[in-house]
Amino acid sequence: MMGGVHTDINGATPVEGLYAAGEVACVSINGANRLGSNSLPEILVFGARAGQAAAEFVGSHGIGSSAALAQGRDEERRLERELARHTEGRERIADIRTEMQEALESGAGIYRDASSLAKAADKLRELRERFASASIDDHSRTFNTELLATLELSFMLDVSESIVACALRREESRGAHQRTDFPARDDRRFLAHSLIHREPDGPGRIDYLPVTITRWPPGERVYGR
Repeated sequence: MMGGVHTDINGATPVEGLYAAGEVACVSINGANRLGSNSLPEILVFGARAGQAAAEFVGSHGIGSSAALAQGRDEERRLERELARHTEGRERIADIRTEMQEALESGAGIYRDASSLAKAADKLRELRERFASASIDDHSRTFNTELLATLELSFMLDVSESIVACALRREESRGAHQRTDFPARDDRRFLAHSLIHREPDGPGRIDYLPVTITRWPPGERVYGR
């Protein structure tokens, strides 16, 4: 994937009191082309800005008023439920993870089309349903790496579904997103960042954020001339 949590130039996310920087974040300075070594300058520049903004937030609001802390407490309770929910089941975490990787590799690699993406989306829906009945053998509450792998798989399924859903909607080729059924770039419709929001009923809602063109407008990518 390319991108991450949507932030402003100071690392602030839509959740008040939560800041992000580096590859987990999307400050929207690089567009669809993930350039080599971007992560280091991003973490140095925007990590510093996010840290300063977070400190100023705490100084003016107090640490107890953060919406991020309230969500953190909700997440702690969710983890307790996750541990209890996965004590019994018939699916193995490793099997679901392997099938997820294969679905993305075959259906949503660099070269993809509507058919391959639709198949990947169907497979991910199946895996999401199977994940609900996944089982872990370690029921301890200390250094439970199996529970950690379960939580990571849940997040990976979220990201995988987001990638496929956005790729299906984006009927063009841009950067590392190459649709063989739509080989041309379409700046009229898709010169925009894809934003996906979690909905209470499960499937994400996709919006688009227009790109602000400053000094260099996008040009045609050509090679050998």
